[in-house]
Amino acid sequence: MTISTRAATYEDEAWLFQLHEDTHKELVEAAYGPWLVAQQQEFFGPLIEGHDVFVLESEGADVGALYLGRREEDTWLELIEVTPARQGQGIGAAALSWVVEQSAKTEGESHRVVAFPPGTSPPKM
Repeated sequence: MTISTRAATYEDEAWLFQLHEDTHKELVEAAYGPWLVAQQQEFFGPLIEGHDVFVLESEGADVGALYLGRREEDTWLELIEVTPARQGQGIGAAALSWVVEQSAKTEGESHRVVAFPPGTSPPKM
């Protein structure tokens, strides 16, 4: 699967939130009850503001997003979201490979990609 990435812009925010809803609503409702748009937008704001956000493109269409956290020598993948219609086609795996490649490209510095189990965050330093 070939994907390309581009840095998300303010113009992408509505699409990114819709993608977030499309990929999380069922899980949120099963675990916590109704998907309340205003509440979810409140939770979504810090996700966009606190991470480097990239839109995933394939065959000329926006098909997903990834959210990277960065701190000193660490890069962590906070979230990958792929449109439901394109899930299971290797887009998430290609995005993960891109993250690893980007981390390795930083010259003169040692970088690592850190993974945390779902629902956890990197420790505070």
